[in-house]
Amino acid sequence: MTIKVNGKDVEAYRLIMRKTNALDILKGTKKIEIRDFSKTYGDMFIDPEKEKVYLKKMEEPDFEYIDKNGVAECDKIYKDTKYIYFTNYTTSWDLVAEIEQIFMLWFTDDDMEFLSKELNFHDLEESYKEYKANGHDDNEDGTPAFFAIELKGVVSHRGLA
Repeated sequence: MTIKVNGKDVEAYRLIMRKTNALDILKGTKKIEIRDFSKTYGDMFIDPEKEKVYLKKMEEPDFEYIDKNGVAECDKIYKDTKYIYFTNYTTSWDLVAEIEQIFMLWFTDDDMEFLSKELNFHDLEESYKEYKANGHDDNEDGTPAFFAIELKGVVSHRGLA
């Protein structure tokens, strides 16, 4: 979707959210938004051309998952969209936030540690403990994946107080 930011038309992702979460973003206490790794969100966030380049790189015998700048190759496949338009189903309020970065993460010890230590996000810790307690490990097929969207800040809002 197209929205106006500082009088200019820009692309934004439109995401439905609970008002309580939007208020937390507005207060600055919520800086990470989590979305399922699903076809819906994959199609929304991932640039198909960038993904092709990534998949081709993965076939190279000397493929390195982390580049020389410390960036995961899979984190380079996202569209260049820099804003999220959060709202509810009735659009009685909205909040526009700028995106710092999108991460593709899995329910693994390394990624949960990254969420906790690097992004200061702890909302999934109990779910992860439960997941591990049910006998799941980092190396099994079907490990749940998700998108973690780091928010840079609020650009505008309407109907939130």
